[in-house]
Order: sequence, then C-alpha cells, then structure tokens
Amino acid sequence: LAFTISRLFKRFRKDEALLREVLTCACAAGVAVAFAAPIGGVLFALEECSSYYASRVLWRSFFCAAVATLVLMRTNPFFDGKLVLFEVQYDLHWFWFEIIGFAMIGAIGGLVVSKSDVRMRNPAGEATIAEPLLLCSVVGSSGAPVYDLEYSLPET
Repeated sequence: LAFTISRLFKRFRKDEALLREVLTCACAAGVAVAFAAPIGGVLFALEECSSYYASRVLWRSFFCAAVATLVLMRTNPFFDGKLVLFEVQYDLHWFWFEIIGFAMIGAIGGLVVSKSDVRMRNPAGEATIAEPLLLCSVVGSSGAPVYDLEYSLPET
C-alpha cells in the first residue's frame, strides 16, 4: 500500500532508490505486524528489499516497524490482547547437552566463512581465525546464562 501510494508523488517516481527505501520500510512494518516482531521485520526487510545497507534506511524501517507494532497493540484486532493470531506455546524443556551440537555447528560455520569471505580478512590481506572465534565465544557465552529465561517469566 505504501509503495503504491508513494508512486503517486513525483519525487518518488523520479528516484528509484528512494522508492526502494519506502518499499523496505513498508516491508519491515508488514513483517513486524504479521509476527509481532519489529526487529525481525527490520532484519528481513534489509535482507530482502535493500540493494545496499544504509543506516538511514535501518532507522527509518525500525521506526515504521515499531509504530506499526504499537498500532497493532492499541487496536487489539483479535479482541483477546494477543498480537498474533496463532501463538506458539512451548511445553517441552530442552536439555543442556543440546548446546554442544549447536555450538559445533556455529563454530564450523564461522570457520568456513572466515576462510572464504573476503570481508573477514585483515588489512594485510590474510585470513584471520581469531576474530570469528572471539565473536563466537562472546555471543555463545553471553546467551548461555539465559537458557531458562522462558520458565522464569511470570504467566500472562
């Protein structure tokens, strides 16, 4: 809808990049409303709609997604206080040893990307392994203490 309306204005018809920014923001708002996840909407929109990364598009699409989610909260379309129609309930608890497999998959993926991706090379041009390992360690260790967060939250 936003994409169609924006084509009515001369400024957007002449500038294809600006039209793509509007499309990115509209996509972020749509996905945010569909899944009640503004940040997920922004990430999806930047990945699928943007041809390059611009920080102004990031902030504009986040603002659109946040406003769209707030409007969804205030309108209460399902008349039950939920943001999404089909809500997932987790009834099973996962076990600590499952983390080992996911850590191995993440480490192998990080190693493969560090050896193949040109952007992960240092200024001297040689591939480094220390940076991806440090990044995986920090992210993995920071998420480990909250493994039981779901069960510590109060019922709503």
